[in-house]
Amino acid sequence: MQMSYKMSRLRSKLRSFAQDTDAAIAIEAIIVLPFMIWAYVGMFIFFDAFRAEATNIKAAYTISDALSRETNPIDTAYMEGLEDVFSFLVHGNDTTSLRLTEVMWSDTSNRYEVIWSHATDSRQTWNTASVQEIKDHFPTLTNGERLIVVETSMMYSPAFNVGLDEFEFQNLVVTSPRFAPQLCWGTTC
Repeated sequence: MQMSYKMSRLRSKLRSFAQDTDAAIAIEAIIVLPFMIWAYVGMFIFFDAFRAEATNIKAAYTISDALSRETNPIDTAYMEGLEDVFSFLVHGNDTTSLRLTEVMWSDTSNRYEVIWSHATDSRQTWNTASVQEIKDHFPTLTNGERLIVVETSMMYSPAFNVGLDEFEFQNLVVTSPRFAPQLCWGTTC
């Protein structure tokens, strides 16, 4: 009799423990909260990367548009100033660089020829042979017509490690000169 009394009392205690819901929400929150924080931080980082990419391409178009309107010769100081403007536009906490090239179509050689090319931050400049690698980005031109090629680069480092590594945004924008037949570098006019 005593054994059955103990068993019924044990069953009763187990049943009341199973039906007790006090502190269930707190325990669930402790389990779920780290996943929610990780998901929120991850969404923030991916949104920030997309924002940085959009800002980068808009800044490249801004630089290209400014150069297409230029009627005076540009030089190294102008180029360094453009890189400062680009860095400001993209909120460049990371490394930014710029490469400007003017190309011309030649019917006699049947190719794009580099008139001049200048780059910042030890980037390589284009020459007539190497610019053929990107000729698919150029529109069809008439003999002697020129293009301004603006290439921008920015390193992006995520603020938190959520599986997105550091990478580089690279953009290439091609524009025709608007108010002058060519964009002059120093004394190349």
